[in-house]
Amino acid sequence: MQSFFTTINQSTFGGQFAPKMGGQWRAKKGGQFDRNFQPATTISRLSNIFKVEINFTPVIDLLDRLYKAFTNSNNIDEWQDIEEAMPSLNYIYGPPGTGKTTTICNNINSTIQENPNAKILVLTPTNKASDVVCKKLLEINSDIFAIRLSRPTDPELEEVAIYRDTIDEDDMESINVVASTIHRLPYFDIKNVGLLFQYKWEYVIFD
Repeated sequence: MQSFFTTINQSTFGGQFAPKMGGQWRAKKGGQFDRNFQPATTISRLSNIFKVEINFTPVIDLLDRLYKAFTNSNNIDEWQDIEEAMPSLNYIYGPPGTGKTTTICNNINSTIQENPNAKILVLTPTNKASDVVCKKLLEINSDIFAIRLSRPTDPELEEVAIYRDTIDEDDMESINVVASTIHRLPYFDIKNVGLLFQYKWEYVIFD
């Protein structure tokens, strides 16, 4: 439904001109109008209006405007500045079972091989997903020091004492990977360090 706005510029009540009333009206099918922000006193006197001025500017380049907005054609410099200021982002996309988590774990292993002091945070939507990440990491390299922020949720992982309810500054000296559900991010506290999201991680991975 195409619509346009009208602005009531002048009206007469009882033979005298009233001040401009402001406010806007939206035209609808059937000649009806929806009113927005019109005072009750103004509405009660509308039957006496003798003149309404309609200003209508069709948006003939709407698709072009939308295209530029989505392609960011008018703000290339600003986006380049943002990209320089933000850390680099990498994406892995694929349907279930195509090896995304395995690829992530292989990348984590490679990173730790190059930098044994790397600190990596892995965030997942569920406890099971975090458990899968930890299992895969241990399959690839059992020497990776990974912990799961959670009470035990998987019997196999429980045997290797990977679960923790708390961690502190001394723990972080030796830990390589912390895996957790994402809901802990804003409130979980690393003792003597700060909240989970305040720690200076080399990499943060969302799986």
